[in-house]
Amino acid sequence: MLIDEAKLEDLMCRALRKVLDERQMVVSADALSKDQVAKLLGLSTRTITTYIKREGMPHTYRLGRLEFQRDEVLAWWRGRGRPVPELKAV
Repeated sequence: MLIDEAKLEDLMCRALRKVLDERQMVVSADALSKDQVAKLLGLSTRTITTYIKREGMPHTYRLGRLEFQRDEVLAWWRGRGRPVPELKAV
């Protein structure tokens, strides 16, 4: 069975999109965006950026996106002697 080039390309693109979609769905429930961390701590996103660059706020990049783990951020925040704001769903 022969498949023409256009059909093969279409199949490959659909398969790749499926794999990428599945990978993006594998995200920890405790993973937060920069906006969510700012809201959690009552800060601006600009301040979060400063903390990352100058003060070592824990973060990672997952699939090219900045990501924070709630527990790590809160432990880092407490370790700096800062009061933790009333925790709310973010």
